[in-house]
Amino acid sequence: MDQKTIKLGEGARVVIENAGGNLTLLGWKRDEAQHQGFTEKSDKNQEKEVLTLRCAGDGSLRLPHHVPVEIQNVGGDANIKGMDGSLNIKAVGGELLVLDVDQVMIRAVGGDLSAKRIRGDLVVDKVGGDAILQDLTGQFSSEHIGGDLVLSDINGGITAQTAGDAVLEFSPVPWQAYAVQAGGDIYAQFPEDVSAEFDLNNKAKKIQINLKENVQTIREKTHRLVLGEGGPSVSLSAGGEIVLASEGSGQFPGLKMDFGFFAEMGNMAEEMAQRTSEQIEKQLGTLEAHLNTHLSDLSETLEVAGLSEEKAQEVQERVEEARQRAARSAQRAGAKLERKLAQAQRKAAQHAKRKKRKAAEFDFEAMLASKEKAAESVSDEERMMILKMLQEKKISTEQANDLLSALEGKG
Repeated sequence: MDQKTIKLGEGARVVIENAGGNLTLLGWKRDEAQHQGFTEKSDKNQEKEVLTLRCAGDGSLRLPHHVPVEIQNVGGDANIKGMDGSLNIKAVGGELLVLDVDQVMIRAVGGDLSAKRIRGDLVVDKVGGDAILQDLTGQFSSEHIGGDLVLSDINGGITAQTAGDAVLEFSPVPWQAYAVQAGGDIYAQFPEDVSAEFDLNNKAKKIQINLKENVQTIREKTHRLVLGEGGPSVSLSAGGEIVLASEGSGQFPGLKMDFGFFAEMGNMAEEMAQRTSEQIEKQLGTLEAHLNTHLSDLSETLEVAGLSEEKAQEVQERVEEARQRAARSAQRAGAKLERKLAQAQRKAAQHAKRKKRKAAEFDFEAMLASKEKAAESVSDEERMMILKMLQEKKISTEQANDLLSALEGKG
């Protein structure tokens, strides 16, 4: 499946109507769009140019950082990185990973949501799985999270409802409001010198306060706690228990440590994903160049061999199919590794409340994806060897066909 490049005018925006499979969207410094797997429709009759894209299966897309994007539907997973323009996502059926973007509005995510380094507000209507969020400059709000909420390093306010547990690391400020409802437990950690008014509600009748000079367990459903000079309102309501801790209390050290672990794992995942993406692009470019050279030389070789036009065409079609499979294999390997690494981030965040989950799982998943990619690469090299042998007349056309069929699993 070939890549296509489109020049985008100033003020252009992009609408992804549908991606039936997985979607990869990356920002870059060029003033053009590059896509693979999509069909396109460009409307320049409007005041601003609109590029509309859709695909039945997986699709990958690179856009200028500043371009506004609307994503109407993704059937599988979506990985989005490096977009400065407004990002409006209506529906993602699987998991959603968002990194290094500006303001984001999300209507529905069927699986887990992972977001990191969001420079504006993050507004989410519904998440079917967990929501794992780190380093948000703006506010976060969500009407419903089906799993757990893990939130670290947020500068804005928080309004969220989650069916599972809520693990929070934040610093309340006077000009923001904070309200979190959780079906399970709530674990909250904040700076030692915070000034805030906490309204605590819990069905378990167990509120643990682990502050530097205030360590106690309150066996009540409700409790009001004023810290410092008071000020910002923090409302926490839990179906289970509530645990509050300051960073310097020494009574609840696991939360800060585990958030650091989450950040480290997130950085590792991003770096590995970037390196792998670059390697795949380089290998794919080299492979396509070699295959294109063989394709251009092959017709002359076949003419010299005196084959019929029909037989020569058949071999050329088989070679072109091999080239397209190589491109698809590399794309699938990259997308698969992206998903594996995103899973590692989520599991690292869940480690903040379940220490029994081991970090070794991340290494295993990455290693597995790497081995699968290497196996696909060997197959592509074998195809190139067959083409070279055919061109050098070391094998016949029939033998080349047989070998290609064997690699496809048809022999």
